Parts: sequence; structure tokens; C-alpha cells
Amino acid sequence: MEAFVVCKGTPSVKAFYKTSFRETRRLLGPIGPKIETPQKFMATPCVVVESNQVGVGLISEEGKIQYWGLLSPIRILQSWRAMKILEHVDDVFGDTLCGCWYAGSRYVHHLDDERVRDVASSMGEIRFLRFRNEALADLPSLTELQKMFGEVMAQGVQPYFGELDGEKISSNMLIKSAFFAQK
Repeated sequence: MEAFVVCKGTPSVKAFYKTSFRETRRLLGPIGPKIETPQKFMATPCVVVESNQVGVGLISEEGKIQYWGLLSPIRILQSWRAMKILEHVDDVFGDTLCGCWYAGSRYVHHLDDERVRDVASSMGEIRFLRFRNEALADLPSLTELQKMFGEVMAQGVQPYFGELDGEKISSNMLIKSAFFAQK
């Protein structure tokens, strides 16, 4: 199955590094820079589904998709929030998409703290917290939610509806029943 874009964010110029944030910081060290100059180009953050996984990605101007996601559980809302955070990331390291995906969760597991901290450090803590808090407080419209969940299900992937519990979605049960009726 080829990567399928479910939702697109706002495009911006990003600087791409081949190494992870932690490795880049280690290489900079006291002796001075030992890494290549990052490649800069326009990229569009997105939510991607491929082979039973959903995640966050970037689409280049040439249409190439780089993404990171999990096989299970299929967290569409978390991927959407990760996309919203990624819209504000200027420097993309080898582990940035993964860190953004975990930062898109309302509750970050202690095993994922380091990945999220790397994104925060690369953006600046205050800036990161501002955009993460905005993403966590925000929700796609009901129409956008229905479109994303519907497109993921149309690809034969079963989303995790549990991530909608506790969200400010007044028609939570209505959404769930509508999606299950489509199957």
C-alpha cells in the first residue's frame, strides 16, 4: 500500500538534517560543527496512512512523503495534533516526526519523554509549549474529523475511537455510530 495523505497542514520552509537532534548536538560539541549544512525546502505537514499505520509526515514540493507512525493503536487525532505542532518546527532532524507524534498525545508516556524533549529543545521550550498547548486545545471540525476517520477506514484501517473519549466532541457517540454504520 502506498502512503495516502488524509489531511494537509500549512506549508513552510524547513531545514532538514540527516542526523537526530541529540546526535547533531553531540557533533556540534566544544570543537565546533562537524555536520553538513542542512537542506532547506518548502514542505507541507500532513497526516498519513499507509499499511495499517497512521502518523505525521511532510510532503516535499516534488510530492515525496516522509512520515512516522505506529501500527497500533491508530490515533488519528494525535497525528492531526502532531501535524499542527510540526507546522511550527523549523529544523527537522531524523527523529523530529517521531517526537512530534508523541507530543501530539494529551498524555506523554514516560518512555517517550526524551523524544518530546528533543523537539522542545530544537524549537525552544517556551515556543514548543505554546504550540503544543494550542494543538492540544484545538480540535478539527466535525466535518474534518468525519473526513479523516472515513478516509482512514476506506483504506481498510480501523481507527482507535478511544482517543475521542474525553474530548470536547458533543456528538462523540454519534460520530462513532456513523463510522461503524459505514463498515
